[in-house]
This record gives sequence, C-alpha cells and structure tokens, in this order.
Amino acid sequence: TRLRTVTGVQTCALPIWRLEDPQWHRTLMGALQHPSQQANAKLLGQFAHLLWKAGHVEDALETWQRAEVLEPDHVQWKDAVGRCLVRLGHLEEGLRKQRKALATEETAALHASLATSLIIAGEFDQANLHASQSCSLEPLDQYAWAIQELCWRGLGDTRHAWLFNPDLLIHVEDLQPPIGWHETQCFNRELEQALLSMHQDRQAPIDQTSRHGTQTFGNLFERSNSHVNALLVQIECSINRFIKSLTQDAKHPFLGRIGSSIKFETSWSTRLHSNGFHTNHVHPAGWLSLAYYVSVPTACRDR
Repeated sequence: TRLRTVTGVQTCALPIWRLEDPQWHRTLMGALQHPSQQANAKLLGQFAHLLWKAGHVEDALETWQRAEVLEPDHVQWKDAVGRCLVRLGHLEEGLRKQRKALATEETAALHASLATSLIIAGEFDQANLHASQSCSLEPLDQYAWAIQELCWRGLGDTRHAWLFNPDLLIHVEDLQPPIGWHETQCFNRELEQALLSMHQDRQAPIDQTSRHGTQTFGNLFERSNSHVNALLVQIECSINRFIKSLTQDAKHPFLGRIGSSIKFETSWSTRLHSNGFHTNHVHPAGWLSLAYYVSVPTACRDR
C-alpha cells in the first residue's frame, strides 16, 4: 500500500509540472506528512529523483540526505547522495559514499553508477573495472555498455571501435512519402499539424531529457491518427531494411540480439522551442532507437 502511495503521488506531480504549475511538488510534500517513516523516505527519494532529473543537483542532494536519515542502511540513498556530491565537485567524499553503498549490496546499477562518477573524476582504470562488472552482471543493460564504451575510449582500448562502429550502427535514410501522398514535404506539413494538436503541455517533462520544449503523453504509435499510422508503416519498412543489413555477432550486445520481428516499446513526439535540446541519455527499454524529423529550423537543414 505504501509503495502504491509513493507511485501515485509521483504520477500526480508529473502532469502538474508539465503544465508549468510552480506548485507542482505540493502533492509530494503533502504526502510527506504520512506517519510511516518508511513511506516518508520513499517519497523523499522519489522527490529527489525528480529534482535530479530536472538538473537541480543541490536540492536533490539535500532531499536524498533527508531520506538517508530516515533509512540509513538504504543503499540507493547512499549511492544517490554520493552521485550528487561528485557532480558538485566533492569527488573524494562522493566516491567514498558510493563505494560504501556497493560494498553493502553489489548490483549492476551500483557498479554503473560508481563507474560514471569515476569517469567524471578522471579515474578511467577504476571506472573500467566497475563498468565491466556491470556488463557481466547485466549483459543486456544498455547503460552499462554505454559506460563501458566511454571507458574503453578514454583508455585508448580498441574494443570501443568494435562496440560502437558508427558506420555500421548508425543509419540515415530519407523516407518515401506514404501511400496517398505524392511528396514527403506535403505529408510532413500535415503530420506536423496533427502532432501539434497533441502537444498540450507548457514545458518539457521533468523526468525526461528534453529541455525547452514539450512532449506528447502516452505511446504515440498507439494513437488513432491517420498521419501517425501512415508514418509508422514507412518506419517499419525502414527498420526492417536496416536489420537485414546487419551481421550477427554473438558477443556484441547489439548485434548479438538481431531478431526476425520488431515491437515498439514506446514512442512520442517532442517539440523543441528556441534553444531547445536533449541532454545525453540512453534508452534502457529498447534494443534499437530512431528519430524522425518532421520539421527543423532553417539553420539545421542539410546537416
């Protein structure tokens, strides 16, 4: 029951943030009055996570420290406090905290978290050890492999070229107009209008990577919209062509997972405003990621 309370409160807070309500956190703070200390710690942890995602590292640190006071043996709180300290420049103290968390409970996520902080600290040899251990514990964890690639590249290890070969793993294609449209530009103009009607927010989601923009709710490809459905057909054809061009490599975390069919885990539309961008990120839920550009500023064309 307590876990559902935490999840429900967070679910309420996120849409309020997206509507640019300055009091978006009031549901979280109100729920923090719950008499159970464990529930309070979980709520503080969820609140801190949202602050972290929004880039408010100092506020996230303070909130995770409050959670740690309530649950001093909780390894996630220890690791989170350590991450914040590293990002704020307190490298030795932060790394010590994260190592203590890992010594208490060894998980792939904690290894990857410590490896990330060690990269920030410039300790690539140590980071490589923890990235490798993370990949061993969770061979399909794409964040762990992303960290591993950074370590190999930073150390000059040639395996980074095997892991990430942009000529092989990045595919760019101009899609043909869907059936019923003679020109892609005409289709994109109509698609843009359809997508704009779905953008009801005033700012980017706090728990996602876009900055200065908005994002649609839910799974875009599950919406009943003729333009989106037409685009989906073209995208599926493009993906299948790309997959057929790949060669299996059983040891590779991507090429070792080539299958005969695809399923879309999630999809969305992002609209960036002036100076909008995405922070560096990994898509942990999917095997293959793609982006379709419906409309771009003049300055970005032909790049």
